[in-house]
Amino acid sequence: MNNDQIYNPQLKIRLSNVILGFISVGIIIFCINKINLNHLFKVVTDIDHNYLFLSFVIYLSCYLIRVKRFILLFNIGGWKKWFGLVGIFQIINRTFPFRSGEGAFPLLSKNFFKISFTESITKLFIIRIFDLLSLLLFFLLSLILIGDNNLSYIFIFCSLILIAILLSMFNNFYLNRLFKVITFFVPSYYEKLKEIEKNILKFLNQNFTLMIKIFILSILDKIANFSALIFIVYGLGYNLLLIKLILAISLSGFTDLLPINSLGNFGTLELGWASALVYLGIDINTSIESGFSTHIIVFSFTLTIGLICYIAYHFFKPKNEKIFLINSDN
Repeated sequence: MNNDQIYNPQLKIRLSNVILGFISVGIIIFCINKINLNHLFKVVTDIDHNYLFLSFVIYLSCYLIRVKRFILLFNIGGWKKWFGLVGIFQIINRTFPFRSGEGAFPLLSKNFFKISFTESITKLFIIRIFDLLSLLLFFLLSLILIGDNNLSYIFIFCSLILIAILLSMFNNFYLNRLFKVITFFVPSYYEKLKEIEKNILKFLNQNFTLMIKIFILSILDKIANFSALIFIVYGLGYNLLLIKLILAISLSGFTDLLPINSLGNFGTLELGWASALVYLGIDINTSIESGFSTHIIVFSFTLTIGLICYIAYHFFKPKNEKIFLINSDN
């Protein structure tokens, strides 16, 4: 094997995906060995239908909030078309492993609205930053409610991250410092990151009020998402304290961001969920089972909405239009 083969970027990506795949499969196997699958499926099928319907309606409101956020940010298109895009994007993003589903958004936005890849990547990056900020807020709130002094260092660390990101999003100097940190860890993406930073700076300088609106909508999205998950848990029959659930959902949001997630993001979400509940005194069986059963219900919501959006798009799209315009120009 020559040096070119050893340092082939594609080979490195394949090897990293294989390693990440083994890690995600290992997490799933560990979780499955801790629970009774027959009991898990019985819990899922016996869910209270009133809670199921209410949680679905609340979960659907998350899509409406995200649609509003996209309409404000891109200033193009209407509710119907954006809802179709969000539905299709969510099913891809929640199904594909290793966070690879994020790459579908620039292709979809190019197809639906002829938005350039540069603009869609930049604005999706902005949305993801505000998603992270809102998740940090809920995580910090859950730590305050738990009131465990042993978690004080985590609280301080997350608070500093929150402050740093907030300063970066609303101050050019700190945004530049944030991107320097990012490029330090991923130097191979230096040029692309500099372009994203340039576009974000340009956008932030022109639309400060809009950023506040996007931040508020991101918080509302988290409120709706957390509420849907909480109603699912109680509908499944788990008697867990609300403050413990908030911490479990918050931590699962962070582990769900890890690039080791498998198909459907199963494993990584349960990792954070179960870790929080076990720390708070819930037995490991209930912790893992509640995470898996809730995930199954939420994933079924995502599949249902996504498939309806895809079918509707397939039948009502203009002739000769494809979902992915991969060879389109920027």
